[in-house]
This record gives sequence, structure tokens and C-alpha cells, in this order.
Amino acid sequence: MTNLYAICLTILSSCVFSACGNKLISTTSFDQLQPNEVKTKKPSIVAKLKENSQLPIKERIALYHKLKEENSTLYDFGNETELTMYGYSFLWGNNLPDAIAIFELVISEFPDSANAYDSKGEAYLQAKDSVKALQYYEKALLMNPDNFHAEDVIEQIKFPTKKPLAPPEKFSKVYAGNDYKADLDQLGQKLLAVHTHALKFITKEQFWKNIESKKSLITGKTTYAEFAWHCNAIIASIGCSHTASSTMQNDYHEFSILPLENSFPLQVRWVNKQLFVVNPMNNADKVKVKDEILSINGIETANLISDIYEHIVAQANIQTFKTHHFNTYFAALIPYALGLPNTFEIVVKENSGSIKLHKAEEMATELYDPSINSCSKDLCLEILEGKQLF
Repeated sequence: MTNLYAICLTILSSCVFSACGNKLISTTSFDQLQPNEVKTKKPSIVAKLKENSQLPIKERIALYHKLKEENSTLYDFGNETELTMYGYSFLWGNNLPDAIAIFELVISEFPDSANAYDSKGEAYLQAKDSVKALQYYEKALLMNPDNFHAEDVIEQIKFPTKKPLAPPEKFSKVYAGNDYKADLDQLGQKLLAVHTHALKFITKEQFWKNIESKKSLITGKTTYAEFAWHCNAIIASIGCSHTASSTMQNDYHEFSILPLENSFPLQVRWVNKQLFVVNPMNNADKVKVKDEILSINGIETANLISDIYEHIVAQANIQTFKTHHFNTYFAALIPYALGLPNTFEIVVKENSGSIKLHKAEEMATELYDPSINSCSKDLCLEILEGKQLF
């Protein structure tokens, strides 16, 4: 039986919970770190090692052990994440011998950490030593059966000629309905287990009602893309902006697997509870700028946007953020909310009858307004010459 739970949790593996109660978890193989390090005012042992960067890596590791033996309370020797990131600084710089040495130190200092073995496996994989990489990834998976990244890598090492599914294949792939339902249950259990503030903005009863509601939508024809959309609603329901189904760079992301011909073929913007055309794209013969769209495929826009908002992750479910997110990713959000139709028919204000749109020729994106200055700081103040506030 295909393990859809693995797929769904692979989606979840890129979640970050930093502002919602947990420490930052990376989207790469060190995403299995447990948020159990306690903040301390002790000097960083990693900072001390960096101060001695002129020393060979073996001597820096010897310094680590010397300082710990002399006074184990002087420096912070308990921060696994920091030490692991130190190893990754070498890995990302393609200094594989030093990376492997530091990851070996992490293993010796934190022998019960599955992530330590996972990290060393990644280093050996980058060094093209598949035998040792397999050894450490298998150890990591044995210690943490939920490490689906390790599971995927192990399969790639053992079956190098086996090609992973391409994004379009993932999009239309259909799995057994009972597998989908079981996976949604397991996703809910995993969220409650790993997220310390999962029930901050939703009751436990409502959380599980949401899951049952999504399970009721599963049919024998449910595709992987539709399943990913259901997962999004469950994850979004907890109202944590740092917990998302994936990132835009992740192949599992529902946006990345959406074929161009299934995307919504107009640039639109949701303003004051009205949906306006801001660029007709290749549908200039059908609609014009500023046309207000009243419905899409028979669904009133207000109801459609409401459903989409339930799938958008936002801290405390803040509506303004959801609006901004919609106005950025509308080209994919609208199709998913409509059940991924092959065609789109809209009704616009002051126009009788429905309008069947041409298929998209390019992905519609947020309309860029050059008159608006971007702000790279936390807070920006712009003073406009000759303008007054009333």
C-alpha cells in the first residue's frame, strides 16, 4: 500500500514553528531536530570554535573536548542545533572533510539524536560515498521512523535508476480513498504532537471536525493535488503563520505541480470584498480592466474567497494577510478551490450571461505597482511632498 502519510508528512516536513512555540526547524535534512534546547546566557562553544578558525578542524575539536573537560559549565555545550549548523556551514561551503568531522562530533555529543546521523549521511552523500551515506541514513530512520527525508534518500541510493514522479504526474496521481483518510488522521495527530501551540486558536473538537469534514470529501477519484489542498486546510486551521504545507521551492507544493492550462487566466485583485480584473491577459476579447467578477464557474466570488481563506496559513487567521496572500497567488488558489476545473466561466457586473475564458498562456501573477516603494526594513515611513491628511 502506498504510504500517503509519508507524502503528507513530507509536505509537513518543511514546516517551521519558530514564532508559534517551537524553535526553527530547517527544510533540509536537519529538519528532524527536536526543540529541546533551553535558552542560556552561557557563551557559545561554537563561537569559541569560530574564534579559532585558523586551527585545523581536528585541533578545534580537541579544543572543544579540552574546554568541556576543564569546565563543562563555562560554555553552552548543550545546543545541538548550533553545533549542527556549524557543521552545515562547512557542508554548504563544500568543505566535506570538516563537515563530516563536525557531524561526527555531534553524534558523539548527542548519541540519541536521529538528526545527527541524518546530517552525517547527507555529508557522505554529497561526498558521493553512497555506502557510508546509506549506513547513516538507515541509522537515522531506525531512530526516527517519521524521518521521511531519510526514507526517500535511502530509496534513491538503493534504486538509483528509479525516477521520481515528475510534478505533472504528482498532480493527477490517484491513490486509494482509505489511504487518504488514514493519512489525514495521521496528519492531525502529528500536528498536535509536534506543535506545542496547535490549539491556541482552535479547539481540539473543532480541529478534528475539520479533519472529518475533509475526509468526507475524499472519493475514489481524488487526486494527489486535491489531497494536498485538503492538507493545507487542516494545517491552516491552527492559525500559525510559521506552519505551512511547504515552501514555493518544494516540489510537493500544490502551486509548483499545477499545470499552466489549469491556472486561472486573469490577473485579479480582491479589494473591499469585490474581485476586479486588473489585467485580462490573453482574454482581452472577453473582459476588460476594472470588470468586477461576480462568480466563477457558478460560485459567487464571496463564497469562493471564503473557502480559499480557509486554506491560507496566517497567524491567528488574520484576514489582511490572507487577502495579501490571495492577491499574490490567485492564479493557483482559485483553481484549487473550484476543484481544479479544465475551463473557467465567469459572470461580470453589468454584463448578461457567463463568459468562457481562454486557457492561460502564461501564469498570472500579482500586478506590480511601480509607484509603491518596497520596504526592506521592519517599518518604513514615506513622506510625500505636498500631500495632506484630512
